[in-house]
Amino acid sequence: MQNNEIKLTVEMIRNGEHQELYETYAKKKSRNYEDNAIKCELAGYGYCHGILCKDPMTIVREHVISSDVRYAPQCFDGTYILWGHIAEKLIDNELPKTPDILFVYEWFIDLDLEQLNKILSNTDKAKYKAIKLLYQAETTVPTTIERTMTPSQLYLHESPLWIKGVNCPFSGVIINSTKSKEETAKLIELMLGG
Repeated sequence: MQNNEIKLTVEMIRNGEHQELYETYAKKKSRNYEDNAIKCELAGYGYCHGILCKDPMTIVREHVISSDVRYAPQCFDGTYILWGHIAEKLIDNELPKTPDILFVYEWFIDLDLEQLNKILSNTDKAKYKAIKLLYQAETTVPTTIERTMTPSQLYLHESPLWIKGVNCPFSGVIINSTKSKEETAKLIELMLGG
C-alpha cells in the first residue's frame, strides 16, 4: 500500500465509511507496518474484534483490549506484555463493573501465574492484588455498618470495599505499605479526606 492509500484507509475507518471492507482488512495477513496500522485502527474504533483478537500481532490484540477489555481472554497468549496491558485496563476504577466485565476480572484473577510470577515486579503484584480487591469489592454486599464507614475505616475493618474510592497508583501504595494498619489508615484519610 502506498502512504496516501494508508492515510485514506485510516481516515475511512475513523469516519466509519465502507464498513463492508473492514472484515477483509481484519483478515488480511500482516506483511508490514501499514497492515498492522490499519488493523489497529479497526480495533481502536471497535470494528472486527472477534477476528482481530486472534491476530498473531501483539500490538493488534493490545488495541482490541484497549477498545474492549471483554476480549482480553481471547487476546491473551500468556505473555507479560499482554498481562500488563490487561492489568492496566482492569486497574482503572472508572471501568464499569457490568457482569461481562466482572467475568474478565474473575478470569484474570484465576490465571495461572506460575510462569509470569518469575518476571512480575512488585508493582505488577500490587496491581494484581488491587484488581483482586476491586473484584471482591464489586461482588461484596456491604453490611449496614460498612455503608456508613469511610475508606480508612473499611481498611481497618479489612473490608475490600476500601478500594472503591481509591485510584491507581495510590491503591498500590496502600497495598505495598510496610507501615502498621493504623498508620496506613491515616495515610488513606490524608489522601482521601476520610
